[in-house]
Amino acid sequence: MLGLPVHKRARTGLVILVPALVVLLAQPVAAAAPVADRWVQTYPEAQNDGLSDACGFPVTESGVETISVSTFFNQDGSLREVVLHVRGTWTETNATTGLTASQTYVRSYFHAFSGTPTLVGMANKVSAGGVIAVDAGLLTWVFPDGDVLKIAGPHPTFFDGIDWCGILGG
Repeated sequence: MLGLPVHKRARTGLVILVPALVVLLAQPVAAAAPVADRWVQTYPEAQNDGLSDACGFPVTESGVETISVSTFFNQDGSLREVVLHVRGTWTETNATTGLTASQTYVRSYFHAFSGTPTLVGMANKVSAGGVIAVDAGLLTWVFPDGDVLKIAGPHPTFFDGIDWCGILGG
């Protein structure tokens, strides 16, 4: 999953979070009262088959994400906005050489489950002995095709992905 451009990773993450949002919205709520939910997702070290196949050497990954969903309602009780906050750290490791790279992010998605989410924050920071790439600022795109509607700031990983094989290959 880490080798994907950020908009594809975001799409994958949102697919996982939609069932949680459905449960969250199904609960009775007083009109105009925001609803928030927060959890931590830990991903133990495991082989990343996609990167291992692409790179030609075994790659393992582990990660942790703190996720919160805040749902806001209008006075009449109708849905106004859903804001998704995700903070994460992932570590990719070349299992042969021990070389590691990390990806960290602090992202807020406004209108998170709409067809045109807006991401603000540090979407990606990739490091391996120093910062390799930073993807930050504001980005609004169309689901599911990824057409960009608004952009501010550098977003190289959104468009080009991350060359994990080059980084981990040394």
